[in-house]
Amino acid sequence: MRRVRLYRLGIFLWSVIVTFPSLVYAADPTVIISEVQVSGEHSDDEFVELYNSSSQQVDISDWQLRRKTSSGSVSSLKVFSKGTVIKSHGYYLWANTKGIFAPLADTATSSSALADNNSVALYTKSGSDGILIDSLSWGSGALFVETAPHMNQPNKNESFSQLSMGVWTMTKPSTPLSSSFVPVSEDTPPTPPAPPEIPIIPPKPAIPINTAIIINELLANPLPSEEEFIELLNTGKEDTLLDGWSLHDASKTGEYIFPIGTTLKSQAFLVIPKSLFRFALNNSNETLTLKDSEGRIIQTVTYKKTLAGVSLNQNSSGLRGGTPTPGKENILNDLPTTRERVPEEGFVDIKTHFNARG
Repeated sequence: MRRVRLYRLGIFLWSVIVTFPSLVYAADPTVIISEVQVSGEHSDDEFVELYNSSSQQVDISDWQLRRKTSSGSVSSLKVFSKGTVIKSHGYYLWANTKGIFAPLADTATSSSALADNNSVALYTKSGSDGILIDSLSWGSGALFVETAPHMNQPNKNESFSQLSMGVWTMTKPSTPLSSSFVPVSEDTPPTPPAPPEIPIIPPKPAIPINTAIIINELLANPLPSEEEFIELLNTGKEDTLLDGWSLHDASKTGEYIFPIGTTLKSQAFLVIPKSLFRFALNNSNETLTLKDSEGRIIQTVTYKKTLAGVSLNQNSSGLRGGTPTPGKENILNDLPTTRERVPEEGFVDIKTHFNARG
């Protein structure tokens, strides 16, 4: 569908095709999201384009475009007004009133604009009983549904174009169309050219688990003058990009996702203070898990209780208390020492007396 339009307009573009598994939609996807741009020369240069792939016009009155942030917060982009219709094989364009595409758009609003690390979705109506039709996320945007397509963060003036259900491409320049676009015939949709050959991409080799990154130190029970923190250490010989890596506590919702571009250099520390992660480390009975971008568990640490002002440090025997040293070498508490008086010999059936102090 997108290939058809670009062929007619004769626009040259570069693209990388990304194919996703077959999606299960809650409604017949006659109208789909066909192109999305997050920003152009300015952040307001954004749009969402819809396409009606059927031979009948579709009334989208009260349908809704929604957006979701990386934290999962959902807001409304647009609730389409009564009498809004998309003609057969036609387009419908939403844009920001302050952006460059506003004069072209069928409808424009200025609230709850798209941004980096977002998701966008089309629903059959506003409210909790609206049915999801189509969605897309990019960067670290939270998915509307687990099987939804996900793209990398775009650069300015790049857009996402849906070639067919679940097959998206990154496009530059963008090609927004509104209801004013007229197909070759009002009654007959244009005949598409032969689809381009899509090379068969061999499956990616399995990415080995990176065991060089460890949870090196954590402070769960800080003194009033201190702050909770989690410290990672790269024990390997190479720098590691932590895009898509995450930390989780024992709850179902506690999660910290590392920002795009976070790199942990070889033999270096990375400290995440409490002001950045959204969960709280319990003073007792807590589990902390580190996962890579594939969702695989890299390391899990568990502790029963902590003392105020004492950090838990990773060593060869597990976690051991010490002085908090975020971003520096661990300082471990001394192990307890004992003095014993134990006889070297004893007698069968005779009690043996000994003592020990520590």
